Amino acid sequence: MSRDFISKYQELRVYQLAFEAAMSLRELEYELPEREKNLLAEPMLLAARLVFIHVAAAWHKRYTYRAFITGISDAAAQAAKAQSWIEFAVTCGYFDAEKGQEIYRQYDEIITALGRMSENANAWLLRGK
Repeated sequence: MSRDFISKYQELRVYQLAFEAAMSLRELEYELPEREKNLLAEPMLLAARLVFIHVAAAWHKRYTYRAFITGISDAAAQAAKAQSWIEFAVTCGYFDAEKGQEIYRQYDEIITALGRMSENANAWLLRGK
């Protein structure tokens, strides 16, 4: 989809994917043992939420290349953090491996989409507005 057809960040497929992945991860939070609620759930969910938050912020920073790229890069970094937390939770046996792998793959898709946005950043920038 071209940026000409997108008028707000909620219409971005990458935003939608990131929001859905964070919601899926939130559902898995209930599978964590009580002792991991603070040490694992909080940073994992924060990273997951920051992915779509950074996408939204980057959308509104499209006036300058550097600010836009920084926002997209920050979103990708948070997606990688979320993947690391998911990997940890699955390895510890806290999450069902199949569910964890599904959400992990969602973040792979998100990171790939963010990379494409970054590679084509000039097409997303606002000019003369």
